[in-house]
Amino acid sequence: MLTRVLQPSDRFVIFASDGLWDFLTKEQAVRIVNKHPHKAIAKRLIKIALIKAAKKRQKSFDHLMSVPRGRERQSFHGDITVVVIFIEPKLLEIEQDV
Repeated sequence: MLTRVLQPSDRFVIFASDGLWDFLTKEQAVRIVNKHPHKAIAKRLIKIALIKAAKKRQKSFDHLMSVPRGRERQSFHGDITVVVIFIEPKLLEIEQDV
């Protein structure tokens, strides 16, 4: 588990299982979230991790998706769970004034 004190400049927090971090660095994940629209960003992070998982096994993403869920798919990757929470800076300012 990694902890970090939030800074006023922070725009989002990524909560993810080890499965994501096996394939993406913190810096890569931050770059992806900053570069793309908020909508479905957690799904995008998972898909990128799955693409990397498939490549690691020299398979395509489509092949990985055709593998039935369960033990065989787990040989490609562990559990990948992601939640991205965006921080509204204006709301933080209000709470600091209280």
